[in-house]
Amino acid sequence: MKISISNLGVIKKAEIDLKPLTILVGENNTGKTWLAYTLAGSLGNYGWSRYTTAYVAGKTPTKYRKLDNIVKQITSSGEGVLDIVAFADEYGEKCINDILQFSKTWMHKYLSTDRVKFDTLELKADIASIKDHIINYLQLITIDTNNHHSENPVLRALKEPGERKLFFFPSSDIAERRPTKAVKEFVFGIVFQTLLQAFFPEIYTFPTERASIINDTFLALPTRSFLESIVGERVLPASDEIKSILSSIRPQSWPVSSFATMIARLYISGNISDRTEKAIEEHAIEQYMQLADVLQENILEGNLDFSTPVPNSRREILFKPDECIDTETQELEVSITSSMIKELSSLVLYLRYEAKHGELLVIDEPEMNLHPAAQVKIIEFLAMLVNAGLHVLITTHSTYVIDHLVNLMDAYKHQNQDELVDIFLLQSKEAFIDQDKVSVYHIANGEAKNILDAEGIIDWQTFSDVTRLVQRIHYEL
Repeated sequence: MKISISNLGVIKKAEIDLKPLTILVGENNTGKTWLAYTLAGSLGNYGWSRYTTAYVAGKTPTKYRKLDNIVKQITSSGEGVLDIVAFADEYGEKCINDILQFSKTWMHKYLSTDRVKFDTLELKADIASIKDHIINYLQLITIDTNNHHSENPVLRALKEPGERKLFFFPSSDIAERRPTKAVKEFVFGIVFQTLLQAFFPEIYTFPTERASIINDTFLALPTRSFLESIVGERVLPASDEIKSILSSIRPQSWPVSSFATMIARLYISGNISDRTEKAIEEHAIEQYMQLADVLQENILEGNLDFSTPVPNSRREILFKPDECIDTETQELEVSITSSMIKELSSLVLYLRYEAKHGELLVIDEPEMNLHPAAQVKIIEFLAMLVNAGLHVLITTHSTYVIDHLVNLMDAYKHQNQDELVDIFLLQSKEAFIDQDKVSVYHIANGEAKNILDAEGIIDWQTFSDVTRLVQRIHYEL
């Protein structure tokens, strides 16, 4: 899927072909992180939820008569039916682009800035090449809001796999009166969310702040957005003191606060027994739990997990290095482990407790604080995630990551991949990746340039220029 972006900070024009593995490379302050975050927000929960709120309030330029008619049916009779496949076929591209273009109205809040204007920001998706995928997805998916919404929902939505029709009907607890606003929020939200989830069922951001947030004392951090989420879940009482704190603290950017919320959720609800039961039914989940073990054993070189298999108020993240496995040395709190452990522990926990097939991970500088050998390992591992059905978008400054990616694509082309396994660091052919699954862009001078050619060579100079500069200085000395 190709996404066109213009007027995003220093980025004046960019077209990104989102592949299962998408890499943004370039110098500092070229807009890589903003670009990655914008894609995550626009294509994820933040984008459709903000658009839904505006659509209900009549603040969007386009109205979809079929959706409005469904609301009228429900408010009058209590039930409604939408052929969601036909809706997507007729309005899908328009609707998706309306949601993307609406991002210019909320981007300042998403990035938590009052000083940058996004009035001229433009996003557009070219979905012609994947329209069949969207239609097929909508036909095959199951929608049952009975398991995903509040205890007393206004409505239920149900679609069986293989069916085209999405049914809306009263929940068992609904009162006779059906508030129109609540019906609109429910119906529009389900439809807009489902359309975007044809790309990615969920999007997770792993910001550079992850090393500090994963610290086992992060729960005490006075971040406004995090406290708001906790208050909303009624874990803490919404006291006047907390309200005062909330009003005086600038919200974190959404990519950061959503990451903190994910970690908090894992602290509160991560249960290895529940996850293991799901893995029995879904092979992908079993695969992701195994990949969590690969990451901790081959890159972290130790065991990392919560201190208790089920949540409790004193739960911690603990790490025990391999060299201590057969000794009486106690595990280490993650707060006193190396920077590499802090950087990658969240990815271990995500894979073990959260990951589902088709999700998109947006990782800002996965090589941060990693030794060069670990940087080589991490690109092998990310390729393994892609081959296991996840999507990965990263920003990077690492020449090791980019250069070794070429090796992984070359290895994929070999007829006998088994003969090559031993020369790679993770020694797994699951790290060999099809070039068709990869896109690499150099972000510079306000544009994004595709630097992966048809032969699998990545043509870039951002690091080689520096290497030559250092060599020249050495020779002159």
